[in-house]
Amino acid sequence: MKMFLRGAEWVTVPHAPENAYELKPLNGKKLAKAQTARIFSAMDTIDSLGGAEKFSAFQSAVRNAQGAPAAEAPAPDPSVPEVSAADIAAAQADPLNAYDQYKLLEYGVKDWRGPDTNDPETGEKIPVSVEAIEDLDPITLEWAAREILRLSGIDADPTAAQKNA
Repeated sequence: MKMFLRGAEWVTVPHAPENAYELKPLNGKKLAKAQTARIFSAMDTIDSLGGAEKFSAFQSAVRNAQGAPAAEAPAPDPSVPEVSAADIAAAQADPLNAYDQYKLLEYGVKDWRGPDTNDPETGEKIPVSVEAIEDLDPITLEWAAREILRLSGIDADPTAAQKNA
């Protein structure tokens, strides 16, 4: 078992192989900050969805999907989407759901290179910054976040739980 994290490494973007990111593993403090950011993001989402009352209805839907006794699970709220037990299990098994992806990239992306990392108007390289990270497409964002977790010693393969079942 290693006590200290290894250095950064260049990783090719699988869906855009002409590009590469220099990613570094995160220490426990940075991972904890990314988890805290995820919690605050979830709280903001609850507020934007109607607050605690709607969240309570969502929790009821989750309990229903998990097979809670009828006495413990109030009637489902029709405005809350259906949630299956498989959806819940998949979300709980995916370690990426515990972290804010933007924070992971803010802390874990040292550099990038390739044609997609250049400004389309000027042709100049776009420096790594919070603003540039926020402009990434969702596929690249998730890929880079999973790679950073992998480098940090956390298996973030969403299919790992299914493979081991």
